[in-house]
Amino acid sequence: MASGDAKGFVNVLTEMFLCGDSRATIRNRDIVRQLVTRMTLRGVTASAHGFETMERSVLENLGPEGGLRDVPTLVFCGEHDTISSLAEQREFAATIEHCTFAAIAEADHWVFMQRRDEASDLVMRFFTDQPLEDRDYLVEPVAAVGTAATAAVRG
Repeated sequence: MASGDAKGFVNVLTEMFLCGDSRATIRNRDIVRQLVTRMTLRGVTASAHGFETMERSVLENLGPEGGLRDVPTLVFCGEHDTISSLAEQREFAATIEHCTFAAIAEADHWVFMQRRDEASDLVMRFFTDQPLEDRDYLVEPVAAVGTAATAAVRG
């Protein structure tokens, strides 16, 4: 970016943000890549601070700390997330009391763009106390993983 190549910078970021493994099935891969590239290019070039903000988010360790209490929480991700792996997300979820963890198949970090209906279904079911088991879009069974996961997964 210092050389003025905003598109080159955005292409590098896009490769970081999206699962590049051609063997992994990712729904809507091409259109999401186009949208992420467009949104990132706009974010980097539309404001005087766009590049610095994006650079900071990539270079700094912005790992979440968790530790929430007394708030039912759902943590979920795409099975091919390259920003936060399933293991990292599950580990984070384990720091939250009464947390439920789920992973959606055929998606990466942009799960809301790639599996919009499924992500929406999962969130709506969680917040309306509907069963989360047996959702065909989940990679693994939903798990109560929080620090005080004493109640069974909603079911």
